[in-house]
Parts: sequence; structure tokens; C-alpha cells
Amino acid sequence: SLHFPLKFGNSASTNRAWPMILYLHGTGGSSFLTSSKRSLKSVGLQYAAAQFVVVSPKCDWTWRDKPQAWVVELVEHLRAASWIDEKRIY
Repeated sequence: SLHFPLKFGNSASTNRAWPMILYLHGTGGSSFLTSSKRSLKSVGLQYAAAQFVVVSPKCDWTWRDKPQAWVVELVEHLRAASWIDEKRIY
């Protein structure tokens, strides 16, 4: 899934480049902001929701495996977007 910051469409932030978090959860996991173990009640998640583009693709590997090549391709495509700060991808 792709989550945009809460103020993403705000006219004051139209030309802003946002930092991006790539959240790889592994097989059976869920989206960064909808995981059953997390909620937006957390200060850290509130900050992430407000300040970052969060990308959490559906992964079909476990934590022991290397991510597949398409993950690198996804990051490269998103890095090219004008609304992503290419120097702040985490």
C-alpha cells in the first residue's frame, strides 16, 4: 500500500518533496499503518503519518530471505517522483 502524509494535498505542501519509508513486513504482514500491533495512537506513527510517504508492498518472503528485485525497481520509480525526497528514503 501507499500512504501519503496527512497534509500531502495541502496547498502549502504542493511543491514539497517528502521523505519516504519503505516498510517490508514479510509474509503474512500488513500495511505499516494498519498492522494489528500498531495504531495511530502511537506518537511515532502519528509523526510518520504526518511527515512521510509510507510504502508497504505486499511481500511474499520471510525475514530470512532477501527482498525480490521488484522492490528495488519500485523504490527507483518512486525516487524519480517529484514529491519524493530522493535523499531521504528509509
